[in-house]
Amino acid sequence: TCVAYGAAGRATILLNWCNLGPDHIMYVLDASPLRQGKVVPGVGLDIMSIEEAGFGYGEPIYANPEMTLITAWNYRDAIIAKHPEYKGQWMTPLPEVTIK
Repeated sequence: TCVAYGAAGRATILLNWCNLGPDHIMYVLDASPLRQGKVVPGVGLDIMSIEEAGFGYGEPIYANPEMTLITAWNYRDAIIAKHPEYKGQWMTPLPEVTIK
């Protein structure tokens, strides 16, 4: 199971370019209330708040996915530090693919 973290414009471009939609990613997390409750254009992924998704807590498949794709790669370290309870793997697509 996989979710994405960050719904900025760069995420929209990346997800569309790679054709990553609901068949690959369950939802996209974003801290901005302006983006929450909307969908990522082109791929149709729901954008949810961290609290709404229960990210890092609760039911394993939905709230604790096996992998989280950090689409806000410039905030990678801050995002990982913010979620020490998360037990899955973190993936960063750029500047090179890393899995932690």
